[in-house]
Amino acid sequence: MAMHTASAHAQINKVAFGSSGHPFDENSIVLKRQYDYFRSKILKIEVLSDEEKKSILDYLHRLPDALRLCHGNLHTSNFIVSKSKHYIVNWENAYIGHPASDVARTVLMLQIPYDHEDIPGLLKPMFSMILQSYAASYIKMYTSITEIEKKRHRRLDVACGGGTVK
Repeated sequence: MAMHTASAHAQINKVAFGSSGHPFDENSIVLKRQYDYFRSKILKIEVLSDEEKKSILDYLHRLPDALRLCHGNLHTSNFIVSKSKHYIVNWENAYIGHPASDVARTVLMLQIPYDHEDIPGLLKPMFSMILQSYAASYIKMYTSITEIEKKRHRRLDVACGGGTVK
């Protein structure tokens, strides 16, 4: 499944937009750019002070940007498998940005499942190891089939558990 996730994600991130933000023509749906997408989410976080939000936004502004399609919420629950075909659903978080931002978000979601409360206590360490292994496999496969440079690969490796992917 990690190979399917990586391959599908790479195909999504290959979609390039023009400088206007439109992949095809001026009548296309306009997606938010990476900075605006994350900015709107960060500003809604009530537990952060205004100073913390400003610091995060300053950092976000310095991150690399690109004109590529990003799903924004790609994880195993957003795949539907029918016979030999895979379909990706839940596009409401899509944005235009750098593929590395989309990949990093996917790795975080793979490592921190939102339904982990349902996992019995004794199984949580094993489940965590499985997710770490899946995330590491996904990252290794994604970077092997895409243009993400080794420098970013190492940063994504850290996000994936620190040194597990070579």
